[in-house]
Amino acid sequence: MATLVFDAYEMQGFTGRTSGFWALQASNEARQRMLLTTAWAAYQWAITRADIDTRRIYFFGVSNGAAVVANLAAMVDPVHVRGLIAEGITPIGLGLPDKTRVPLMLAFGRLDNFGAVQDDMWRWRLTAQCRLNITFDLSPPGTSQRCSNQSQPQALIPTPLEWVDKVKAVSAPIEVAYFEDMAHNAYYEPLRIRKNTWGNGQTLNATLGAATKALEAFMAAMMAFIEKNAKP
Repeated sequence: MATLVFDAYEMQGFTGRTSGFWALQASNEARQRMLLTTAWAAYQWAITRADIDTRRIYFFGVSNGAAVVANLAAMVDPVHVRGLIAEGITPIGLGLPDKTRVPLMLAFGRLDNFGAVQDDMWRWRLTAQCRLNITFDLSPPGTSQRCSNQSQPQALIPTPLEWVDKVKAVSAPIEVAYFEDMAHNAYYEPLRIRKNTWGNGQTLNATLGAATKALEAFMAAMMAFIEKNAKP
């Protein structure tokens, strides 16, 4: 198994900043536009390579990267991509697609309330006003076309679970998995309950990481997902 890892910020010319800076200072939609543009270019490059098995490509994304992965699930060719894994997805930014073309796994830590004001605003229930969404030319048709800064700005963005319920009948299989003792960005660090103050002055939940057994369970679930979808 080969893994392609890239820094979307560096590839856009932004250097010398940590991931913490981007998490606290840049909006979801700004980060997602960078990530989607770079990931789409990486995918188009990968499928031209003779040294890559272009029939068994998988994507993995966390947080804003998870939202990008969900949008890619509507863009990529099932001939090449066997599945996508989205950990701690946010519906805020570019929105989520109206249907997906390849199997998608949504993974949530039971302790993931990252970016929420309320302690019990778990990631699978995450929502905000539509004004925080934008439309983007590269994005597939999706929720931001009906819920954005230009369309129903005061309405609420569908939560991740509401989105799944809406699109699952017209999409490739979507799995939802939950993991105990796991928060946001499971592999970032050992589980740590905390809050952070964002660039706009808001203090929000920022619990990160996971317990060792949670990481083992998450890895086992991802490997099972990959194995199940491995055959063209």
